[in-house]
Amino acid sequence: LKYNTVEINGFNTIHFSDLIIVSPINDTIFKTQDFRIKVSLRKLLTKQIDIRNIYLSNSSLNLMKDSLSCNYCMLLSDKDVNNDSVPGSETNDINFSAQANRLANTLFNLIPNNLEIENFRVSYLYYNDTINATIDHTEIRDNKFNLNCDIRENSLHQIINITGELDKAGKKIHGKITNNETTGNPFTIPFARMKYSALIQMNSLDFKIYFPETTNSLVKLDADFICNDLHLKQSRLADTTIFIPKIRLDLYADIKSNTISIDSSSFIQIDSIKMHTALEISRKINWKIKLMVDEKMIPAQQFIDALPEGLFGPVKTVRLSGSFDYHFLAELDFGNPDSLTLESDITKHNFKVLDPGELDKMNSSFLYTAYEDGKAVASYIIGPENQQYLTMEQVSPLLINAILQSEDGQFFYHNGFRIDAIKEALAHDIKVRKFARGGSTISMQIVKNVFLTRNKNIARKIEEAMIVWLIESNRITSKQRMFDVYLNIIEWGPGIYGVKNAAEFYFRKSPMDLNLDEAIFMASIIPRPKKYMWSFDLDGNLRESQYNHFRVVRNRLMRNNIISADSTEDYIPEVNIKGYSRNPLIKNLQIIPDSLLTDSINAIN
Repeated sequence: LKYNTVEINGFNTIHFSDLIIVSPINDTIFKTQDFRIKVSLRKLLTKQIDIRNIYLSNSSLNLMKDSLSCNYCMLLSDKDVNNDSVPGSETNDINFSAQANRLANTLFNLIPNNLEIENFRVSYLYYNDTINATIDHTEIRDNKFNLNCDIRENSLHQIINITGELDKAGKKIHGKITNNETTGNPFTIPFARMKYSALIQMNSLDFKIYFPETTNSLVKLDADFICNDLHLKQSRLADTTIFIPKIRLDLYADIKSNTISIDSSSFIQIDSIKMHTALEISRKINWKIKLMVDEKMIPAQQFIDALPEGLFGPVKTVRLSGSFDYHFLAELDFGNPDSLTLESDITKHNFKVLDPGELDKMNSSFLYTAYEDGKAVASYIIGPENQQYLTMEQVSPLLINAILQSEDGQFFYHNGFRIDAIKEALAHDIKVRKFARGGSTISMQIVKNVFLTRNKNIARKIEEAMIVWLIESNRITSKQRMFDVYLNIIEWGPGIYGVKNAAEFYFRKSPMDLNLDEAIFMASIIPRPKKYMWSFDLDGNLRESQYNHFRVVRNRLMRNNIISADSTEDYIPEVNIKGYSRNPLIKNLQIIPDSLLTDSINAIN
């Protein structure tokens, strides 16, 4: 800390000239030509800082962080974290309420009653990205504030205006953020693109934050945010930009030592649709999360209309009547993932599909395009016009049942989802800390291939679930037709689409003539079609590591009386591939020509 002169006026006012703060790595963080500060003497005597007045002139704040150094990180370290630990906790967990209490008090005590800033500049260098902000003049008078900030983030330039009012004693603040330009352009949230590769834009953000109670054992938070014309783009959320005309978040939270609870009166509202949500996060020894949504009598068509633009394209073409209730519950103990609780229920009230829109696609012949790495690799008709198209009746029952037992044994009985499979997959993913299993049903695989892209993001998974529910629960497409489509669109090998081409590719047979072992083999490669050769040794014989899978499926078929019961102790499967699949060195596999293959694609690579 360096300064040219310092004057103390009375007991509560300090005046610095040419004040400089230098970080431990010898880099200047802050400097100002003129700095005057007035604090509450009464609170200062109780070791609290309550700033009454601040005047800053010709000041700059310079922050930087890269892979080698950071000139401000020491300001973020908390050497007293143990003072906020939960009493009696063996793991020395952070006390949520104590930290929130400290944050709330700091926020309202450090914001002065009166503030005047002239010529203040901020520079932030984050690896190879830079944000520069300039405030020519701003002030807080009588607890009202008005701030204009000129921000340059790489090539982006904008002026953001923040206005509002604060009540320090009542610990309340409310205000509005807009773009100060007269063009009506949205403003962009700084740093989101640099840090999270996200674009967040909006025309305005109204906010209210209130702390009705703040102690070391309990902090109550009441917050309300209203965002107009929100544009959001982030690859993990969606493929395209999400646009929401108006979104509101009302939050009522109790923050205790071990627990953060969001009250069920909290809600998120898009257009006229509200979804009340309760959330509880706790940590003693292990993290625990409980999330619940319970909403009654949701108008079905209003819900469809409220879905964000740029997403849910096929769903938004559906016309509905009636209403529905939605219940969702998820409880997870990270110390015991197998105890996961998962519930998702929809109750319909006079609910009808008036027009299925694009979801009617599978009920007649349609052009299907297969994609790989975002590029179209094959396009053909799913219907009798295509000579390669086959229905279930034209395929061996052994193959049909081998697929069902391998992929989704309850396909013809469930409504598109298997909660038990999803729970099992989620529990496994949490254990291994990556997305290793999906818990998908055949219905979900069909919807993913026919209506959606292959990109994995949150919006696509939500849209997949909505389409599956609409089709299955309202019988838009029959189960048999869905399975017919499935047989003809899935990839059975590298560039091999459709069951007829697959049987020829592996065995030079019609799908109706497959024997049991051939049927089990073809079903076994559906999850990994491009790696079918891993099932065989260098001599072309089925590897012993595959025997157990064949025995499991065979036993299931016997239990379901698909095949006659027989001893499996000495059973050794025999799979003799005879088609083009015998030569794994072929780079471009030519399949049987499709009579309706599009002009742009006449071979499958």
